[in-house]
Amino acid sequence: PMANCENKAGGDITVSGNIIAGRKDNQAGVGVSGVATYYAKSSGSTTDTTNRGDINFNASVSMHSEIASNATYGKINISGVIGYVTGTMSNLKNYGNINIGSDAGATTIIGNGIHIAGITSLQSKAITTAVNEGNINVHSNVTFDNGITTDADSALSNTCIGGISAYTSGGARTDVTNKGNITIDGTIKTYGYIGGVGALVGGGNCTNIHNSGNLTFNGNCSLYFYYAGLLGRYDGSSIENSSNSGDVTLNKLATHSQYVYLGGIAGRSEAAITLKECHNTGVITMAETVTGVFESYTGGLIGYPNANITLDNCNTFDC
Repeated sequence: PMANCENKAGGDITVSGNIIAGRKDNQAGVGVSGVATYYAKSSGSTTDTTNRGDINFNASVSMHSEIASNATYGKINISGVIGYVTGTMSNLKNYGNINIGSDAGATTIIGNGIHIAGITSLQSKAITTAVNEGNINVHSNVTFDNGITTDADSALSNTCIGGISAYTSGGARTDVTNKGNITIDGTIKTYGYIGGVGALVGGGNCTNIHNSGNLTFNGNCSLYFYYAGLLGRYDGSSIENSSNSGDVTLNKLATHSQYVYLGGIAGRSEAAITLKECHNTGVITMAETVTGVFESYTGGLIGYPNANITLDNCNTFDC
């Protein structure tokens, strides 16, 4: 197990220049995290681990020709505590800010799945007791470009940005809280997923998850866009005792965006779902300057439930 680890205040990490993700026999990709970038041991665990340093990622990333056409390689993982992890996690904390891009010049990040989060960027098992207080900021000079696929259900075709987790393929989330603000001024060239707690959550029940950070999007997204106070898109079946009090503001999108899903609890849910004791008090705003969208769905709780939804003592205000 990985336990009792800490990157202390002042342990800032800055990455700049130009990066070419290398040859396919090296499982090539790019990982930057406050504590650990890769812990792929399914029976392992990460506990009592904290990051206090900022991450400043100002590098442009492209893929070597050997992996540019191979979906197995070329993932980009940037996170406050731990990047790609296949074991369970508990009692994780992040206080450092994540800053992508700067005034120095254009930053283009190309990858087969781009994942940015306060705690963990790519996760497959349960996470219990986690708090993020760091802000995530994406500069207007930044472009996220997913390399080879446009499958909306694939982790490889998406840019995922979340306060706690970016892309989650499974596992429950219990007692997790995001307090950091997420501000995105850059461009997402394919599918975009943004959530105060989780960006794209592929399954697992959610219990006692909360967001109080404000989410602001001033950038562009070319295709599908999932955006919510808690979970950008949720494929699981249950959210209980959870709340969003952060404002969710959409000020701008590319005029050729196809679908927008905007909500306080979730932007879109895929499966039949039960919400119990879920509350949204954040202001949900889609500005008049957002034009040219083929279809848009906005809800105080869920923007677009794609299957049956059961509500048990849930409410929303000010959306």
